[in-house]
Amino acid sequence: MSMKSELREKFGPQVQIRDIARVPSGSPARYVLKADTPFHRTVTVAEALTKRGLTLLQAKRIVTRLANGEGVAVEMPMVEDQEIFEQELLGLRVVPERRDPPDEVNVKEIRERLGLSQDEFATRFGFDTASLRNWEQQRTTPEIAVRSFFRVIQTNPKAVENALSSPKENE
Repeated sequence: MSMKSELREKFGPQVQIRDIARVPSGSPARYVLKADTPFHRTVTVAEALTKRGLTLLQAKRIVTRLANGEGVAVEMPMVEDQEIFEQELLGLRVVPERRDPPDEVNVKEIRERLGLSQDEFATRFGFDTASLRNWEQQRTTPEIAVRSFFRVIQTNPKAVENALSSPKENE
């Protein structure tokens, strides 16, 4: 089978996209996109992505990775309504998984549920004790990455401990 026919089979016939009506307003949204197989609606998926603020080149790269069976993390610049966008993608056989960072975390509740003192919690999970106290007393707010880390600690503290433990010698 020639390269041209392989591409045509994978992506469908070549089309020319002239003009895409972009959504007039919306908010950024983060997703991990995964395509159901077989995946053939490549042009329509690219249009759905570009009308929400991605360039055609960005959309093409995402669609190519989806067609190759990869999951793709993407930050959409302008989604008018997350429900509408997600339903549109599902109709195109692309499964969108939202990746919103937590807005707030109750650090004290997470620590107390694990039955740890502030010092032990900080040591066990690699935090500065003074920062932990500030977060618990809401004098400061953890950054997005730290809030996401707290979510992982909350759902699977053993996995975090295993990941943070020193690698054993001779392994």
